[in-house]
Amino acid sequence: MKLRHLLFGVLAGVAFVACTNDNEPAGVTPADGNKVATADKYISVNMVMPGGATTRTLDGFKEGTTAENAVKKASFLFFKGESQIAEPFTIEAGGNDANGDAWTPGDGKQKAPVIVMKNPTDIPDALVVLINYGGTVSKSQKISDLQAAVADYSSVENGFVMSSSVYYDAAGKLVVGAPVGPENVKDTPAAAKGAPVKAYVERVLAAVTVDKASDAAISSGVDGIDVVIDGWWLAYENTQSNLVKKLSATYNFGTGIATDWINDAANFRSYWADAAAYKAAAATAQAPYSSAASALKATLYTQENTNFWNQKPDKSSTTGNPTVVVVSATLKKGDAAVDLYKLQGIVYDKDNLMNYLAKSATAKKYFKKTSAEGVTPAVYDNLAVTDFVLADPVATAGQSYEASVYLQLASGVSGLYTFDAQNKPVAATADAANADLKKAAELVQFFKGGATYYYVPIVQNSALNVNAKDPKAQNPEYLGLFGVVRNHYYQLTIKKVQGLGTAVPDPTQVIVPEEPVDKDYYIAAEINILDWKLVSQDVNLGN
Repeated sequence: MKLRHLLFGVLAGVAFVACTNDNEPAGVTPADGNKVATADKYISVNMVMPGGATTRTLDGFKEGTTAENAVKKASFLFFKGESQIAEPFTIEAGGNDANGDAWTPGDGKQKAPVIVMKNPTDIPDALVVLINYGGTVSKSQKISDLQAAVADYSSVENGFVMSSSVYYDAAGKLVVGAPVGPENVKDTPAAAKGAPVKAYVERVLAAVTVDKASDAAISSGVDGIDVVIDGWWLAYENTQSNLVKKLSATYNFGTGIATDWINDAANFRSYWADAAAYKAAAATAQAPYSSAASALKATLYTQENTNFWNQKPDKSSTTGNPTVVVVSATLKKGDAAVDLYKLQGIVYDKDNLMNYLAKSATAKKYFKKTSAEGVTPAVYDNLAVTDFVLADPVATAGQSYEASVYLQLASGVSGLYTFDAQNKPVAATADAANADLKKAAELVQFFKGGATYYYVPIVQNSALNVNAKDPKAQNPEYLGLFGVVRNHYYQLTIKKVQGLGTAVPDPTQVIVPEEPVDKDYYIAAEINILDWKLVSQDVNLGN
């Protein structure tokens, strides 16, 4: 077992009276139900990030950065069962502790502060620690109140919010906060240092990063068209979390699906959670496609979302979706981005699409007289492709990948004719022809400037066959247990890109990820979850 990221040690000054039993700390009166009086006693507390076993399927840990580990404020809440038995003690970095000494936390090398538990009514059996928490703490708060303290904890301006690790001990008892026993309560700070309480804390947020494997196989599936990955972002994020993790006694992911991977008592942590109710980000808070992407290797932070562990992402869902990684890319011909149009399974560039549309029945009903005046019989020919222009595609309302495309007459084209039921030529106006051509618009998947994206749900445990494979593409991203859990580091590596992705007709609009009806792509990714517990996921994009 490895105990990683010693954040800081603290001395908790606890008020107790003298004890008549040598096995009890001075200040405790066992015959009086462990009631305590007002003599100051001390508890030494080491704040530790829980490590992890090296034999788990989801193996590996990642050390936090200086910013991710920064401790600017710490609150200590002393519990007996569900209730607190003293006022919480809060100390801020740079402030003075109860002895008047300056507290300068930093990677376990700082001076341990002395904190005082005032007017206790009993001996605590658990110490709950909140780090960098900007909310109010009070003695009236129960553990259930801390778990129900649902809010948006995404801001890291004042440090990452952290709280006590939650898990089940070897006996199956739920542990919320660091266990405290009489052996931890001492007469002097020096004595307390010899029997410290180890308080394990976890960041409320999870971290995600995306990179491309050096040997990634990338293909659009269309000759002459290359896929160039631009960046990535997160979608379907939950915008709120519980302050302290909630964990159920049992979970049922389906018949025969293992759950023993959830708890890790030996390492003082668990790998699942009951996330706060899903709350989507407001549309106004989301960036449009053109500016949403972060660079590969960048790290983004997100809140817990385990509410949809067996639900394939669906734009039409009214309840929410599992959090997904969206990978944006540009389709290029050579070095140039190119407009592409997918119609009835066939991919066209602009010139070839115009050729196709110019052969439609609507386009062929219009003619130009090509014989000289007085020549009998007169000769009428179909309009040439050069007589048309492609109108600007019109994105379909509420649809992220489709657009209407149609031809219009090129400037200066006139002298049009159609033929009536008796096969006689009838003069036609340009306005009438343009109206007809617009009515004959085709719905296409329009990749404006080659803009496209691929997406994959974040998988918490890929070893579990919880979700059925996609019947068409056999997509690996539809295997495993979907979910984002606090203090996990999700590291996605793109191993394969196949297909054109989902078209983006208007890059200035916010994208709500969805798959085309005739999806022909997939993303394969390896996920590693890093102490930040590392989850590694290889992803293939396309078919």
